[in-house]
Amino acid sequence: MVASLMGCSMGHRDPVEVKQALNESINEANSRALEE
Repeated sequence: MVASLMGCSMGHRDPVEVKQALNESINEANSRALEE
């Protein structure tokens, strides 16, 4: 999921937006893992 997001975003967004999107994805994944 994160890898595909990174691949799609790299050409179209600036690096800061890519980092923010990746951080959001990671935070969501961590939250789900903690809930379970």
